[in-house]
Amino acid sequence: MWFGKNMEEVVVVVELITKLHEEELDEVNQMIKTPDFFNKLVDSMAPTVFGHQDIKRAILLMLLGGVHMFTHEGINIRGHQFSRSFYTSGKSTYVVGLAATVAKEPETGEFCIEILVL
Repeated sequence: MWFGKNMEEVVVVVELITKLHEEELDEVNQMIKTPDFFNKLVDSMAPTVFGHQDIKRAILLMLLGGVHMFTHEGINIRGHQFSRSFYTSGKSTYVVGLAATVAKEPETGEFCIEILVL
């Protein structure tokens, strides 16, 4: 079993393990050992949407995360996908204020909307 390098990740993993009963752990271990486990997970995502398997795989991998590692060239490969979104309700938008700017992405050259909560 892999534990994260950050103490917070270790605490989360320990909390999850203590919440599962022995029977549930056995069931999870049996599912992991099935030959087509990853594809079964992909098929269970949005079962009413037909096809789009590659997109479902990408979303599943983003949700699950990965292992933080460094390559032998010294490149830092982040293991988790972090969202660049902000949630704001209508009430807080009215009371506090909401601003949006149009910015150009330096990598792609595409325009995007950046939301600022004041």
